[in-house]
Amino acid sequence: MQPVDDAEPLPLPPPPLVPRPRGPRVLGILSIVFGGSEIMVGRPHHWTNRPPSGAAAQAFAQLERLDFRIGLALVAMSLWLIGVGIGQLRYRRWAAAQTISWSVVALAVLGALVVVQLQIVAPIAARVFDGQGQTAWASGWITGVMLVGLVLTLAPYPIVLLAYFGRARARAALSN
Repeated sequence: MQPVDDAEPLPLPPPPLVPRPRGPRVLGILSIVFGGSEIMVGRPHHWTNRPPSGAAAQAFAQLERLDFRIGLALVAMSLWLIGVGIGQLRYRRWAAAQTISWSVVALAVLGALVVVQLQIVAPIAARVFDGQGQTAWASGWITGVMLVGLVLTLAPYPIVLLAYFGRARARAALSN
């Protein structure tokens, strides 16, 4: 028989740490980058290098005002995305709900942008191009390319965020 030691028992080792999923961190970094890039590079496009003259000048001024308003909305969305990205990066519990909210609003804004392009911008652009001696098909073609580019560049990221943070496991990873 072995002697019994009256010393204190050895402490139990700490439970193994369960690594956090990297998805929120990666998506947080992407959210910050995408939000910042929209602010830095986003809406400063123009139809021409110089404003048109004559009848097209009024239509061009309407486009400029509309573009400014759309730009303000996109800057607000970008600032919100940067805030959400910081929350994702730091695994904050509120980031999941804000991410889903931002994604739904972003897709709604994208839908509104498509409607604005078709109902407002396309007719104004046609007047601008007509005033510059361009044919109507040029305006329609440019509007179509812009719509496809708009949807292909702005739709995927909110969809990815909805798909990822729509899962209970991803939301549970945001515990702080």
